[in-house]
Amino acid sequence: MLRCCTSKNSSLTICCTVGLIMVACAQIPADSTPPITSPTPDPTSQGSENNLTFESVVPPASPTQPPVADVPMEGPLVTIVNLADRSGALHMLNAREGLVRRLEFEGGHPIQVQWTASGCQLYVTLRDVIPSSDSYKIVHTDLEGNILEEVIKYSLVIQSGEEGDIWRVAPTLSPTGDWLASVYVSGELGIGGEISKIEVLSTHHGQERHVLGSGGSAGYFAWSPDGQRLAYSDRDAAGIRQLYVSDLDGTDKVQLTYFTEPDLDIPEAIGGLSFSTPVWSPDGRLLAFHYRLTDESSFTTGAVWIVSSLEDKQVQVAPENLPHVWITGWSDDSSHLAFYVRRRQDGGGGDDAVFWTSATDGTVWHVLDSSQLPEQRISWTFPVGGIQVVGIHPGGSVYYLYDSNNETLKKIPYPISDRMVHFEPYASPNDFPGETACKDQADTQAP
Repeated sequence: MLRCCTSKNSSLTICCTVGLIMVACAQIPADSTPPITSPTPDPTSQGSENNLTFESVVPPASPTQPPVADVPMEGPLVTIVNLADRSGALHMLNAREGLVRRLEFEGGHPIQVQWTASGCQLYVTLRDVIPSSDSYKIVHTDLEGNILEEVIKYSLVIQSGEEGDIWRVAPTLSPTGDWLASVYVSGELGIGGEISKIEVLSTHHGQERHVLGSGGSAGYFAWSPDGQRLAYSDRDAAGIRQLYVSDLDGTDKVQLTYFTEPDLDIPEAIGGLSFSTPVWSPDGRLLAFHYRLTDESSFTTGAVWIVSSLEDKQVQVAPENLPHVWITGWSDDSSHLAFYVRRRQDGGGGDDAVFWTSATDGTVWHVLDSSQLPEQRISWTFPVGGIQVVGIHPGGSVYYLYDSNNETLKKIPYPISDRMVHFEPYASPNDFPGETACKDQADTQAP
């Protein structure tokens, strides 16, 4: 089967065949690879494997104990939410050393984390400890878990009725904490809802509320870095899912993509299966997302797309068919992107891989295959102060820091229980200054 579509204002035609997306992609020689702005570790070689230089790091004894107050977490940091853990705890990993701080919250289980204030503070979403409860709250904390304020309480079920419930899905605070956005779904049990839109609620001004998504099938949204705009998917007049960006009240709405084929309608997937959640670049100019199409025979084709929020520009990254992709992160200067591909999920096997690509033209300039790791698999990835260094967890009791410029691999014992039924890692922002600087700043601003 052959599928072709032409980008708006472009002569580039993209043709997709079974198992392959035909797009030109050149490998840039190592000596011409543009540098990625990001902190770089200084590893000491202790042997090599698969042409990679290895270094092992042994963290201090009892790494799962919270560091004392005079041992700050200088980062980069990763908070890890284990949705199977009912202890009410959140783990904060100091990525370069393997130290862990355990943040405990009474009366709620952490289910989501957002960084704010350049990574000096957190917004933590807590679910009520009572299993049958539909009560949630978002608290504003420092890096030691001290609650600075309770931002908002909410329930997922907005309204119940004979014709179906109205649900709030994936509530997410704006970076400033002033607004709460969520997918607003109506329909039986909130699955396959007849209507889904984006609801934006003020956390400070009573019932001030905006609703976005005129196509009636909105979903997969993301806040801009400054918290002033929302990017989200919705159907256009022809019923085809596209990506849009608008102000919080729905004004200044701009369509960013011009796909020509509808996605397969799957009732269980709120917002469809074609779009992943878009990821904004640090400078707020670009968005990256994974786009895929599944036909009636359940064959899936996919690619990574990078689009501009300011002009009509779309870049496709497709060195191969990419049906299963997770965006790892952006470089500090928004010029490069890293993403993780799970090839083994395609049924045909193959190595998992991490790709590094140019945001300007989509050229892939570096790839790390899971076959280069001793475990020969990748479970999840995270940026380490940018994407020159990427954290890779293969499962089990270790993780690696991979430097894409120097091709070095640092092995670090993973000090958190691997009994993870469902979990989410959240990396600190690229500009995180370290906990010492955060405390100095807080002391300066204190009255």
